[in-house]
Amino acid sequence: MKKKQSIKKNYGQYLPLYNLGQLKSSITPFFGGDIKTDHHHYLLEPTTENDLYANHMSRNIIFTIDDEMYFLNGNTYLQQNDELQVEYDLLYQRVVRSNTLFSIESLSFIPLHDNLELLEVTIKNTSNKNLTLDVITAIPIYARSADNIRDHRHVTSLLNKVEINEQTVLVKPTLSFDERGHHLNHEAYTVSAYSPTTKVNRIITSLEDFIDGGSFNFPKGIYRKDFEPKPGYEVIGAIGFEPFILKPEETATFNISMGIFNQNEDALHIINKYKTKKSVEEAFKHMRNYFEAESSKLSISMVNKDVELLLRWVRFQPVLRRIFGNSYLPHHDYGRGGRGWRDLWQDLLSLILINDESVETLLFNNFQGIRIDGSNATIIGDKPGEFLADRNKIVRVWSDHGAWPLLTTLSYIHSTGHIEFLFKQQTYFHDQFTHYTNKTRDIETSEHILRVHNKPYLGTILEHLLLQNIVAHFNTGKFGFVRLENADWNDGLDMAKNNGETIAFTHFYASNLMKMAEVIEKINRPVRLFKSLYDLIFETIDLKTFFDNVSDFKDTTVEVDATKLSYQLVELYKKRIDHINENAWIKDTHLQSYITDSNVFLDTADTMNLTGQAMALLNETLTMSQAKSVADTTKNYYLIKIMEGII
Repeated sequence: MKKKQSIKKNYGQYLPLYNLGQLKSSITPFFGGDIKTDHHHYLLEPTTENDLYANHMSRNIIFTIDDEMYFLNGNTYLQQNDELQVEYDLLYQRVVRSNTLFSIESLSFIPLHDNLELLEVTIKNTSNKNLTLDVITAIPIYARSADNIRDHRHVTSLLNKVEINEQTVLVKPTLSFDERGHHLNHEAYTVSAYSPTTKVNRIITSLEDFIDGGSFNFPKGIYRKDFEPKPGYEVIGAIGFEPFILKPEETATFNISMGIFNQNEDALHIINKYKTKKSVEEAFKHMRNYFEAESSKLSISMVNKDVELLLRWVRFQPVLRRIFGNSYLPHHDYGRGGRGWRDLWQDLLSLILINDESVETLLFNNFQGIRIDGSNATIIGDKPGEFLADRNKIVRVWSDHGAWPLLTTLSYIHSTGHIEFLFKQQTYFHDQFTHYTNKTRDIETSEHILRVHNKPYLGTILEHLLLQNIVAHFNTGKFGFVRLENADWNDGLDMAKNNGETIAFTHFYASNLMKMAEVIEKINRPVRLFKSLYDLIFETIDLKTFFDNVSDFKDTTVEVDATKLSYQLVELYKKRIDHINENAWIKDTHLQSYITDSNVFLDTADTMNLTGQAMALLNETLTMSQAKSVADTTKNYYLIKIMEGII
C-alpha cells in the first residue's frame, strides 16, 4: 500500500492516524494537523482546512545551523527550495526534506495501544563541512476543549498548571471551563523529547517566553535558559538541547512524543517506553503488522495497480469514519464528534464483505435507533445501541434516513444466508418526540409508552424495516413525491422544509418496497405487525391517523399472510413507479430530482441534477430504454458543459 511522491507545494493533503485506544490525529507533510481524543480533549489546537497552510500552532522543531534557523516544517525563507519526498502507508507518514546542507527524515505514527503520537526525526549532514547545531522542539500545547477556541480562550489559559519532569512538559489544567459549566479536569497533555546525541539544556513552557517579543517565524527566546515554568499561561513544549557538531555524513536522532493521558495512567512510564530508537522501531513494526493484517482481510485485485493500491484502503474507510466521525479531520470539522444515522449502516458494509463475526450484533443493535413513528435518532452514542435525538439538541428528520437500513440488512443476508435475522425481535427508540419529530409529549409520559402488558414492546427486524419504508412512502408532498423534510443526503438543499420533495429518494423507497416484497414472498411465512402499521400498509388509515395512533402507543399485533403482504407492497411500488413516469420526466430524456419550497420543479430541459439520475439507475426503477436515455443525456450534457469550460 506504500505510496511515495515528491511534493513541490503545500496542497493541504493530510493523513489520518489513530490507534486502538482513543487517540486520533491528522498530519500533513508540513506537520500541520492536530491530536485529540474527543471534542473536549485536544493536545494540538483544532485544525480546519485553512490551518493546513499555517502550522504555527502544530508540530515543529527549530534547527539553528551555523546561526541560521531552519524548521522541521520548512516554513522559513531559507527552505523554499528544499526537496520534499513523502511516503504514506497504513498508518504512518515518512517525510524526507533535503537541501545542500542537510536532510531531515521524519517518521510519524501512533503506537497501537498507547495514547501518544511519536515523531522520530533524524538529521544528516549532507554537506562537505562541519555543521554546528542547536535544536529545540516548538510544539504549542492547546490542552483543552475545541469549544475554547472562541469560548473562554484566555480564561482557560489561566487554569493551566505546568510541570517539567525529566525531558517532558506536562500540562494539567485545573478545570474544564466553558458555558456548559466548570468541571475538574482529569487529563494531562504532554510533549517529550530525547536524543542519544546530545542532552537537554533548557525547557521553555510559556509561549510568551518562547516568542519573547519576536514571532512564531522568528522566536527570540529559544536560546535562553533562565525561564521557569509559569502557571496560567498559554503553553508550549519547547525542549532545547546542548549545541553539538555534526560532521559530514553524520546523523543525529530525536524522539518526540505528544500524548494525552487520564488520571489513571502513569504518563511518564508510558512516555519512557519510547525514548530509544529501538523501542520506536519495535512499536512501529507492531503497529504496521496489525494494520497490514487488517488490510489483508479484504483483497481486491485490479489490472490498474494504482487503482488496486487505492482500493486497499477500502477496508479502513468505514473504520476511519467510525473513529473520526464527522468532526475530527480538517475537511470534516462540523458537529461535536460521533457518527450519524447513515454512518451506522454504511460502516457495516466492509465488515460484511470480510465476514466479521461482530456484524450481526452491531446490525441488531442499530435497529434500536428507530422510533415507532418511522423516524430515528440521528446521533449515535459511545456504547452499542446508544442513541441521541440529534447533535446540539436540534431534532430533525432527514428524508433519506429510512432507506439505508434495508440496503445493509439485505447485504448481510445475501452474504450469510441468515434469513432468520429478519425475525429477531428488537425494541424501538423512544423519547419525547412524536409525529415524525414535529410534536413533543411530556418526557415522563414517554417513559410509559411502547409497553404492552407492562413489558417493552418488541417488533421484528422486518417490522422495523417495513415501518421506516412505509412511513417514508406515504410521507409525500403536494406533487406526490417523498417530502424532503430537513434534506436528504444532499444537505446543501436544506432549505425546503415546508414544501420540498425529493424525487431522487422516491426511487430509493420504491425500490425498497419491491425488495421487501420479494423477500417476504420467498420466506413464505406469516408476518406479525403492530395494528397501526398493518392499517397504513393496506391504506385503511392515512399517515396523520397513524402518527396520532402511535404517539400514545397501545396497539395490539396482527398476523398477516406473506402472499397478501407481498402483493400489497408490489401494488404500492407500481403506483409509485407510475407516478414517477407520469410526473418526473423532462422531455423523456432525464428526470427531475427535487421540488423547491416554492413548489417549483428544480430542473428544466437545459439543467440536470445528477442525484435523480443516479438514484433511478442504482435502484433499477427504470426500463432499459429509459436507463439508456438517462445515461446518454447525462453524458451529452456533461460533454457540452466541459466544452463550454463550465466543468
